[in-house]
Amino acid sequence: MDFSSSKAKKTGLIIVSALVILVALSWYAIRSVQLQGDINQKKVQLSELEQVYSSVQAENDEMEKLLAEGTSPENIDKNMEKVAREKYSYVNPNERVYYVDSYE
Repeated sequence: MDFSSSKAKKTGLIIVSALVILVALSWYAIRSVQLQGDINQKKVQLSELEQVYSSVQAENDEMEKLLAEGTSPENIDKNMEKVAREKYSYVNPNERVYYVDSYE
């Protein structure tokens, strides 16, 4: 009887081991898919941040150029007027601005 009991224990041990290995491999496969999704999401975020970085870098370069031109009151006033006109569409008093929709 010890022989059949020992054989049943070995069979049970093999089945349990196979189940544990199957669960471990399944977990690994699922986790790999999840991590690949996370990696793809991070790549998209990286691309967006690189675009933001490029635009901020361009703005910084423009500001450095303005500083290099000098900080005399005339340059400061001229640059402030340029920013006010281009960015905020400001105009001087009694000044008319015309916009052309298309060129013919």
